[in-house]
Amino acid sequence: MERLSEQVRKVRRWLIDQPFDGILLSEQKNIAWLTGARAYVNLATERSIVFFLITESETVMYCSNIEKERLLAEEIGDTVGEIHVFPWYDPLLAESITQEQSKIGKVVLDREVESAFKAVRSALSPSQVADYRQLGKLSAAAVEETALGLQRGETELEIAGRLANAAIKRGIEPVVNLVAVDDRVSAYRHPLPTDKRLDRYVMIVLSGRRNGQYISLTRLVHFGVIPIDLKKKHAAVCTIDSRLMHHTRVGQSMGDLFKEMKAAYAAVGYQHEWKNHHQGGLTGYVGRERLLQPDAQELIQANEVYAWNPSITGTKSEDTILVTESGPEILTLGKEYPLMTVTVAGCTYERPDILVRNDG
Repeated sequence: MERLSEQVRKVRRWLIDQPFDGILLSEQKNIAWLTGARAYVNLATERSIVFFLITESETVMYCSNIEKERLLAEEIGDTVGEIHVFPWYDPLLAESITQEQSKIGKVVLDREVESAFKAVRSALSPSQVADYRQLGKLSAAAVEETALGLQRGETELEIAGRLANAAIKRGIEPVVNLVAVDDRVSAYRHPLPTDKRLDRYVMIVLSGRRNGQYISLTRLVHFGVIPIDLKKKHAAVCTIDSRLMHHTRVGQSMGDLFKEMKAAYAAVGYQHEWKNHHQGGLTGYVGRERLLQPDAQELIQANEVYAWNPSITGTKSEDTILVTESGPEILTLGKEYPLMTVTVAGCTYERPDILVRNDG
């Protein structure tokens, strides 16, 4: 499997400069990054159902007899090399593998070196970039299908069900599925869906996962004429988002980008709104690998993926972008939503407007 071989080479290059001889990848995010596999049965766990030991000379896969056949046939392929299968009734713990291997050379668990390994995981390969572009199109289509199918009187839970269906049938796991209607859009930044019924206004938020990759977007729908104040706020938040995107460039520090974010809020007249919610950050094989923080020194790299989500009370702008050498590429723009154009330093950015529905 070419992807596995390519990623193993990356790990081995990283190991050269580390004070240990090998690493055991045991968490879903790292197995997904390594192989593209769905390394879980239970969605609500970080633990993977398959482990990979990587050293300078070895690549060994560990899994139970329950999982082996499906993993090889449907997820990973049959070119792994050495495979260690253990019976389900005698589970092999990750810690016991590292202890046994450390008799030969020092081996660490991935979670023990998470901070260091994050840099390896964040820069995507060409095949991973291609997967992300496809995921962006599918995610946008799922959210747009939901927005166009809404009916007044539906509950937030029913709308969330629509969104989950639209995502899952496209192979996307809706790991974050937020819906707010009417006054709840202004009341809560993270609105878990309730049985409140839609009258005029709804916010739909999806963070979807496919083969381990996370992607995020938010869309707004209004039935009837949009209030002037809401129009003003949405234009402002789209301007902030566009400025964040524009400055998400190779070599830019996250700390400097934080300053740019604050200036963007102030420039549109909402100086303190940034304090009410985080602004998003680096994504990839975790919903947010790293949030935008004032003291962050990390530099933005090519082929990283970011999801900014600036908000002003009652509205929000969110899409996922790929960092390229020539600038940001928006991955989650669909075909059905109205767009507004924002110009930043001579560059134009298309941002989804509020979809107006006059039916229902």
